[in-house]
Amino acid sequence: MQVGLFIGKFNPPHLGHISSILQAHAMCDMLYVCVCANSAEEQDKSVIPGKTRKMWLSQEFQPYAQIKVIRIDEANIPAYPNGWVQFASLVKTQIQHTITICFGGEEKYRDGFKTHFNASYTLIDPLRKRNTISSTLIKQNPTLHFNFICKSARPHFTKKVLVCGTESCGKTVLTMKLAQIFNTNWSEEVGRYYSERYLGFDEEAYSDSDFVRICSLQIENDILKINGANKICFFDTDAVITQYYAEMYQGHCVPAIETFVNPDKFDLVLIMTPQVKWVDDGLRFLGEQEKREQLHQKLKQMYIDRGFKNIVEVSGTDYHERLQKCVELCDELLQ
Repeated sequence: MQVGLFIGKFNPPHLGHISSILQAHAMCDMLYVCVCANSAEEQDKSVIPGKTRKMWLSQEFQPYAQIKVIRIDEANIPAYPNGWVQFASLVKTQIQHTITICFGGEEKYRDGFKTHFNASYTLIDPLRKRNTISSTLIKQNPTLHFNFICKSARPHFTKKVLVCGTESCGKTVLTMKLAQIFNTNWSEEVGRYYSERYLGFDEEAYSDSDFVRICSLQIENDILKINGANKICFFDTDAVITQYYAEMYQGHCVPAIETFVNPDKFDLVLIMTPQVKWVDDGLRFLGEQEKREQLHQKLKQMYIDRGFKNIVEVSGTDYHERLQKCVELCDELLQ
């Protein structure tokens, strides 16, 4: 029985990794893909955790019963090239079979695998002729190399833009236009759909649990839309907006909503000022300009208080100017 071992950091996994792993799989009865991680380094938020990288690869190779993804924590062993003995021991404790063949892209690892795994060593695409990409290049400019990132990892590198604001500030149409301009997905507001389907647009029917359920449904919709997004994804609402409306309708904050608030989720928060004409759609009820301004300041402060960063107010009465400003800001984000 030919049992293979393919080791790498996969930080992040890209099409070169996928191609090489599948080629290795074609030479084995069973292939173990080992994700090398260091938990000591993962205190830094900029470091992608090994568990996340393992999950991405597990998603990629889910259809293959003969590919098993494992993770090794190298925090307590000497750094390469001094930790071969300890490293081999960690790997062997997770593998039920005897390794007979190891794979890699560099010749320098051959002796280590032969000595410590007693296995042959096969080079796969060492000159990177099939995919001229590396994890280092991707980390330097994820947007430029986005199409080389494996699909399961792309949401992590997708720029996420929240378009928010109070009633009748044009955010929904603006969000949709931005998504079309950038040829990508947008996550629409679930709350309006929920009100129509479950409450018959009856504002008095709202309960605290309705707002919590809206948050949950919104998260599901966000995940759906960010999968398959093209480098950038737009969001028409979030849990802070839901909390804002919960206070408006219920007269109090709903604590459970705060568990859905994530200030690290968005790369850019575009908050629309209420300077455009107020439009009555039958559901809105706060058309006085002075009140609109007060509520805008309240919403803005809610984001600040919860630690959201990169908040930009988009002002003016001209819809075209607003759109142009948002496009420019998103272009800068993608640089």
